Amino acid sequence: MPKRSPRQGRSKATVGRIIRAATQIIVKGGYAALSTNAVAAKAGVGVASVYEYFDDKNDLLVAVLEQEMAAVWVTLESRLQRWLEADVDTALHDLFSFAVGEITQRAELVRLAAEYVYGPASLPAAARFLGQIEMLFRLLLGKFSRSASRDAALDAYLITHGFVGICTGVASGLPPGKTTDDVVEWLVRFSKGVITA
Repeated sequence: MPKRSPRQGRSKATVGRIIRAATQIIVKGGYAALSTNAVAAKAGVGVASVYEYFDDKNDLLVAVLEQEMAAVWVTLESRLQRWLEADVDTALHDLFSFAVGEITQRAELVRLAAEYVYGPASLPAAARFLGQIEMLFRLLLGKFSRSASRDAALDAYLITHGFVGICTGVASGLPPGKTTDDVVEWLVRFSKGVITA
Protein backbone atom coordinates (compact mmCIF):
# COMPACT_ATOMS: atom_id res chain seq x y z
CA MET A 1 0.00 0.00 0.00
CA PRO A 2 1.57 3.30 -0.99
CA LYS A 3 2.54 5.46 2.00
CA ARG A 4 1.28 8.48 0.09
CA SER A 5 -1.81 8.22 -2.08
CA PRO A 6 -1.23 9.68 -5.52
CA ARG A 7 -3.86 12.26 -6.46
CA GLN A 8 -2.88 13.44 -9.92
CA GLY A 9 -3.03 11.29 -13.03
CA ARG A 10 0.71 11.43 -13.55
CA SER A 11 1.39 10.34 -9.96
CA LYS A 12 -1.12 7.49 -10.26
CA ALA A 13 0.57 6.37 -13.47
CA THR A 14 3.96 6.44 -11.73
CA VAL A 15 2.70 4.33 -8.83
CA GLY A 16 1.11 1.92 -11.32
CA ARG A 17 4.43 1.54 -13.18
CA ILE A 18 6.27 0.98 -9.91
CA ILE A 19 3.84 -1.74 -8.78
CA ARG A 20 3.89 -3.43 -12.22
CA ALA A 21 7.69 -3.38 -12.20
CA ALA A 22 7.80 -4.87 -8.69
CA THR A 23 5.32 -7.57 -9.75
CA GLN A 24 7.41 -8.51 -12.79
CA ILE A 25 10.59 -8.68 -10.72
CA ILE A 26 8.99 -10.90 -8.07
CA VAL A 27 7.39 -13.22 -10.63
CA LYS A 28 10.66 -13.61 -12.54
CA GLY A 29 13.26 -13.60 -9.78
CA GLY A 30 11.43 -14.02 -6.47
CA TYR A 31 11.37 -11.76 -3.45
CA ALA A 32 15.17 -11.89 -3.20
CA ALA A 33 15.44 -10.10 -6.57
CA LEU A 34 13.18 -7.27 -5.41
CA SER A 35 14.97 -4.04 -4.53
CA THR A 36 14.01 -0.41 -4.80
CA ASN A 37 16.86 0.12 -7.27
CA ALA A 38 15.69 -2.74 -9.51
CA VAL A 39 12.10 -1.50 -9.36
CA ALA A 40 13.11 2.06 -10.20
CA ALA A 41 15.18 0.90 -13.18
CA LYS A 42 12.41 -1.37 -14.51
CA ALA A 43 9.70 1.26 -13.97
CA GLY A 44 11.80 3.97 -15.60
CA VAL A 45 11.68 6.26 -12.56
CA GLY A 46 14.23 7.52 -10.07
CA VAL A 47 14.76 5.69 -6.79
CA ALA A 48 13.50 8.83 -5.03
CA SER A 49 10.14 8.33 -6.78
CA VAL A 50 9.92 4.80 -5.39
CA TYR A 51 10.66 6.07 -1.87
CA GLU A 52 8.15 8.88 -2.30
CA TYR A 53 5.38 6.26 -2.33
CA PHE A 54 6.89 3.18 -0.63
CA ASP A 55 8.99 2.83 2.51
CA ASP A 56 10.94 -0.26 1.44
CA LYS A 57 10.75 -3.49 -0.55
CA ASN A 58 8.32 -5.05 1.93
CA ASP A 59 5.98 -2.11 1.37
CA LEU A 60 6.27 -2.77 -2.37
CA LEU A 61 5.48 -6.45 -1.80
CA VAL A 62 2.33 -5.55 0.13
CA ALA A 63 1.19 -3.27 -2.70
CA VAL A 64 1.83 -6.01 -5.25
CA LEU A 65 -0.07 -8.61 -3.22
CA GLU A 66 -3.01 -6.27 -2.66
CA GLN A 67 -3.23 -5.48 -6.37
CA GLU A 68 -2.90 -9.12 -7.43
CA MET A 69 -5.54 -10.34 -4.95
CA ALA A 70 -7.94 -7.63 -6.07
CA ALA A 71 -7.39 -8.53 -9.74
CA VAL A 72 -7.96 -12.24 -9.14
CA TRP A 73 -11.11 -11.50 -7.16
CA VAL A 74 -12.52 -9.31 -9.95
CA THR A 75 -12.06 -12.20 -12.37
CA LEU A 76 -13.59 -14.72 -9.95
CA GLU A 77 -16.53 -12.42 -9.34
CA SER A 78 -17.11 -11.98 -13.08
CA ARG A 79 -17.42 -15.78 -13.41
CA LEU A 80 -19.66 -16.30 -10.39
CA GLN A 81 -23.00 -16.01 -12.18
CA ARG A 82 -21.87 -18.53 -14.79
CA TRP A 83 -20.90 -20.98 -12.02
CA LEU A 84 -24.23 -20.52 -10.25
CA GLU A 85 -26.09 -21.24 -13.50
CA ALA A 86 -24.00 -24.32 -14.40
CA ASP A 87 -24.22 -27.86 -13.09
CA VAL A 88 -21.97 -28.71 -10.16
CA ASP A 89 -19.32 -30.54 -12.25
CA THR A 90 -18.98 -27.70 -14.76
CA ALA A 91 -18.92 -25.02 -12.05
CA LEU A 92 -16.28 -26.75 -9.93
CA HIS A 93 -14.12 -27.73 -12.89
CA ASP A 94 -14.11 -24.18 -14.26
CA LEU A 95 -13.46 -22.68 -10.81
CA PHE A 96 -10.55 -24.95 -9.99
CA SER A 97 -9.06 -24.86 -13.51
CA PHE A 98 -9.03 -21.07 -13.31
CA ALA A 99 -7.62 -21.06 -9.78
CA VAL A 100 -4.85 -23.58 -10.44
CA GLY A 101 -3.90 -21.72 -13.64
CA GLU A 102 -3.62 -18.46 -11.73
CA ILE A 103 -1.57 -20.16 -9.01
CA THR A 104 0.93 -21.63 -11.43
CA GLN A 105 1.35 -18.26 -13.19
CA ARG A 106 1.82 -16.45 -9.89
CA ALA A 107 3.60 -19.17 -7.88
CA GLU A 108 6.07 -16.86 -6.13
CA LEU A 109 3.33 -14.38 -5.26
CA VAL A 110 1.15 -17.20 -3.86
CA ARG A 111 4.00 -18.41 -1.65
CA LEU A 112 4.59 -14.87 -0.38
CA ALA A 113 0.86 -14.24 0.15
CA ALA A 114 0.59 -17.43 2.23
CA GLU A 115 2.98 -15.88 4.72
CA TYR A 116 0.50 -13.03 5.19
CA VAL A 117 -2.52 -15.33 5.40
CA TYR A 118 -1.07 -17.76 7.94
CA GLY A 119 2.13 -16.13 9.12
CA PRO A 120 2.78 -13.61 11.86
CA ALA A 121 2.38 -10.60 9.55
CA SER A 122 -1.09 -9.20 8.96
CA LEU A 123 -2.40 -7.92 5.67
CA PRO A 124 -6.02 -6.73 5.57
CA ALA A 125 -6.22 -7.46 1.84
CA ALA A 126 -5.28 -11.11 2.48
CA ALA A 127 -7.94 -11.48 5.18
CA ARG A 128 -10.50 -9.82 2.90
CA PHE A 129 -9.54 -12.09 -0.01
CA LEU A 130 -9.84 -15.17 2.19
CA GLY A 131 -13.29 -13.99 3.30
CA GLN A 132 -14.33 -13.47 -0.31
CA ILE A 133 -13.23 -16.99 -1.26
CA GLU A 134 -15.13 -18.38 1.72
CA MET A 135 -18.26 -16.51 0.61
CA LEU A 136 -17.85 -17.92 -2.90
CA PHE A 137 -17.83 -21.45 -1.49
CA ARG A 138 -20.86 -20.63 0.68
CA LEU A 139 -22.74 -19.53 -2.43
CA LEU A 140 -21.79 -22.71 -4.26
CA LEU A 141 -22.80 -24.79 -1.24
CA GLY A 142 -26.14 -23.01 -1.13
CA LYS A 143 -26.69 -23.67 -4.81
CA PHE A 144 -25.61 -27.31 -4.99
CA SER A 145 -26.01 -28.81 -1.51
CA ARG A 146 -28.70 -31.48 -1.25
CA SER A 147 -29.00 -31.20 2.52
CA ALA A 148 -30.55 -28.21 4.24
CA SER A 149 -29.24 -29.45 7.58
CA ARG A 150 -25.58 -29.00 6.61
CA ASP A 151 -23.51 -26.35 8.34
CA ALA A 152 -22.69 -24.33 5.20
CA ALA A 153 -20.57 -21.83 7.13
CA LEU A 154 -18.32 -24.54 8.56
CA ASP A 155 -18.15 -26.41 5.24
CA ALA A 156 -17.19 -23.20 3.41
CA TYR A 157 -14.58 -22.38 6.04
CA LEU A 158 -12.98 -25.81 5.84
CA ILE A 159 -13.05 -25.96 2.04
CA THR A 160 -11.55 -22.47 1.83
CA HIS A 161 -8.66 -23.18 4.18
CA GLY A 162 -8.03 -26.59 2.64
CA PHE A 163 -8.02 -24.95 -0.78
CA VAL A 164 -5.55 -22.27 0.36
CA GLY A 165 -3.25 -25.01 1.67
CA ILE A 166 -3.47 -26.85 -1.65
CA CYS A 167 -2.80 -23.58 -3.51
CA THR A 168 0.35 -23.09 -1.48
CA GLY A 169 1.40 -26.66 -2.23
CA VAL A 170 0.81 -26.21 -5.97
CA ALA A 171 2.85 -22.99 -5.89
CA SER A 172 5.70 -24.87 -4.20
CA GLY A 173 5.70 -27.60 -6.84
CA LEU A 174 3.72 -30.71 -7.66
CA PRO A 175 4.73 -34.26 -6.74
CA PRO A 176 6.73 -36.08 -9.42
CA GLY A 177 4.56 -37.31 -12.25
CA LYS A 178 1.55 -35.19 -11.29
CA THR A 179 0.08 -32.35 -13.32
CA THR A 180 -2.17 -29.40 -12.62
CA ASP A 181 -4.97 -31.39 -14.33
CA ASP A 182 -4.55 -34.07 -11.62
CA VAL A 183 -4.92 -31.38 -8.96
CA VAL A 184 -8.02 -29.92 -10.61
CA GLU A 185 -9.68 -33.33 -10.88
CA TRP A 186 -8.94 -34.12 -7.22
CA LEU A 187 -10.29 -30.73 -6.10
CA VAL A 188 -13.48 -31.26 -8.14
CA ARG A 189 -14.06 -34.76 -6.70
CA PHE A 190 -13.34 -33.66 -3.14
CA SER A 191 -15.44 -30.49 -3.26
CA LYS A 192 -18.30 -32.21 -5.05
CA GLY A 193 -18.30 -34.86 -2.34
CA VAL A 194 -18.64 -32.18 0.35
CA ILE A 195 -21.10 -29.98 -1.53
CA THR A 196 -23.48 -32.70 -2.68
CA ALA A 197 -23.36 -34.87 0.45
